[in-house]
Amino acid sequence: FFFFFFINQSIMATRVWESSIIPASIDSVWALIRPLNFSYNREVKGVEVEDKKSASEVGATVAVNYNDGTVQRIKVLEISDATHQISWELVESKPAVSVLGAAHTVRLRRVTDGNQTFAEWTTDFSRDASQEVLQDQRFKQRENFTALAAALAAVESKEETKRAPAKRAVGGMAGVYNPAKAREGVVQIWEELQALSKAASEHASLNGPGLVALCTRYKKLPITWQVDWRVADLSADNAQKIADEVRGNLNSAKTRLGDNGLPLPRLFNAH
Repeated sequence: FFFFFFINQSIMATRVWESSIIPASIDSVWALIRPLNFSYNREVKGVEVEDKKSASEVGATVAVNYNDGTVQRIKVLEISDATHQISWELVESKPAVSVLGAAHTVRLRRVTDGNQTFAEWTTDFSRDASQEVLQDQRFKQRENFTALAAALAAVESKEETKRAPAKRAVGGMAGVYNPAKAREGVVQIWEELQALSKAASEHASLNGPGLVALCTRYKKLPITWQVDWRVADLSADNAQKIADEVRGNLNSAKTRLGDNGLPLPRLFNAH
């Protein structure tokens, strides 16, 4: 028993912890997380539960299929409706990952001041986890929180639309969506992306204040997939390519100037 305990402690020794306030009730957030199907994450294509079990059953093994072809098998370790906590561990990954082990725990707490939820995501890695792996996990946790909030907001928006009487637009047509406004918003994002691309292409000559200003502008762009480029006749793939180039140039400048902070997160995540 003591030998087993020692081995576990030595293997699972590197922790990443992130938290967020999600503007939704704890019951609504838990309803999305508990099934462990990651329906809120657009990077996930779908899940398959093995041995005819339920994903909401402790001991069940779930195959998570991602859009890029990655398949990860995870095992459910704990589910508590009382504490709104769920835990799982990585069993297998194809292609293989660079760590021996990873265990995740998501716990929710009720925020008494307003209809909000305090969410915690903890990941314990084996000792072989590199700094790159840890930083990537931090971004993934934050992106999951953003995705959760977006999914819940979309549900709430649909409910509000159902409850509210239909508004009348010019010409007597019922509706609340304004295509012109939607196009204008996407065009503004595109123009700022173009301006950042031009400025970041000269990253080799950027100084500290200039880099900080560009990074600040970059962070104001959407760090989710919630941009419908089609309304402005633009390509999501093209926008993603430019955004990735901007990110790479700015991160290179950060490294050159000795900035040891976390690298900039990926924008849009169109693919």
